[in-house]
Formats: sequence, structure tokens, C-alpha cells
Amino acid sequence: LDGHSGPYALLDFPDYGNVGDSAIWLGEITWLQAKFGMRPSYVCRLDADWNKLRSSAGDGPILLNGGGNFGDIWPHQQRFREAVLERFPGRRVIQLPQSIHYSDPVQVGRTARAISRHGAFTLLVRDVESYELARKSFDCEVRLCPDMAFVLGATMRPVPATNDVLMLLRSDKERADLNPDHGELPAGWIVDDWLVDEPNTNLNAKLDWAKQCLFEPALIGGAARQAFYFERLARRRVARGLRLLSTA
Repeated sequence: LDGHSGPYALLDFPDYGNVGDSAIWLGEITWLQAKFGMRPSYVCRLDADWNKLRSSAGDGPILLNGGGNFGDIWPHQQRFREAVLERFPGRRVIQLPQSIHYSDPVQVGRTARAISRHGAFTLLVRDVESYELARKSFDCEVRLCPDMAFVLGATMRPVPATNDVLMLLRSDKERADLNPDHGELPAGWIVDDWLVDEPNTNLNAKLDWAKQCLFEPALIGGAARQAFYFERLARRRVARGLRLLSTA
């Protein structure tokens, strides 16, 4: 992104309770605002309005949210990024740091063809295994980069610990077969996950936006409103995750 100034788009906001993905989004927003001095000109979930993207971002780069959903574990995200490549051939599209996993070699070929047809895709990955797979399978620039959540830096513990050990174990389809029987845990150990929002998370993020409009009238409508709202959602989710981690 060196040398770019002006509008840009950031797609695939993680609008669900997984705290880690919200931390990644906040890290991206923090880095991009420091780099360009502005919020994204267009943001969306997996519901892009292609015409608005074109009018809002001009010929600026299209950035895809990082995380761990590149491949065939989470097909909706993968189909979306391939749709972006199909609709914007030759346009600079940058996949922010991802981990890659495929169970089906046929799907690797499908992605490889989409990347080859596009011709201007940059793929950032956050682990060596993904880097080696991408270099072997895809005809594009591939770089190894830190996870964008690291941009947030060190964070103070928001609450004192009340347990000795917290085992934060996935409870969705990425779960490893390691979850212990709670009755077998030592005293002071707990098992939890962070995939479920607190009540009224969305409502409170909208109230955050309404209050901020008093100081930033530009947030009242359009892409700026959506970008700020997404940021507040992500901040509320990360705050919940930090409170959970701090309990042990």
C-alpha cells in the first residue's frame, strides 16, 4: 500500500460474536487509519453493494478482512472473496493476513483459477504452513505477515482474576476433540468460549454511533456511519473477550 492515498474499501466485517475476529478487524482499522489518516470509504459484511463499492472507493485498493476462514471450512467467506476477484479483475485486491485450510483439493483448484483470472491479487498469510501452501498452489504475490490483532498492542487487565485457569476452547466446527469433562477439572479451572454476544450489543453500538454524531456530523449517514458502527461493534466484542480472559 506504499504510495497510495485516497479512498479504499475493507470488506467482510465479522458480524458475529467471535472475539478474535473482532480484534483482527480493530487491528486492521487501527493500522489503516494510521497509514491513510481516514476510515475506509466502503465497508460491508458479506452483503456488498457492488455499485456503492465502485462509487465510494474509486480505483483504490479493495482489502479483505483477515482471520482463519480462507479455504473450505467456512465456504460463505470463501465464495465471497472469489466473487470479489471475479467482479474486479485487474483491480488491486489485498487479502489481509489469513490462515488457509482445505479439506478438498478440488476447492484449492477452484480458488487457484479465480486468483489466476484476476491477475492482481496479493495474499497475506499469518503462518508458515499457509505460506507454503499458497506459494505452491496460487499464482499471486504471497507474503508472511503477523496477525493484524497484534496491532492493538498490550492491553490492561480490565477485571481481577477470580479463577486459576481458563481453558478457552472452541465450541463450533473448528473445535478440536480436546474438551474435557468439567467434572474432571481441578478446582479453580473453568472452560468457556467467546462466540456469543452479550444482550443488546448491536443496540449499544448504535447508541455509541448516535452519541458520536454530536461531535462528528459526518457520521450521520453513508459509509462513514457504517464504518463507525462496525468499529463500535468490534470494540464491544473485544471488551467482552478481555473481561473473560481476565477472570483467570
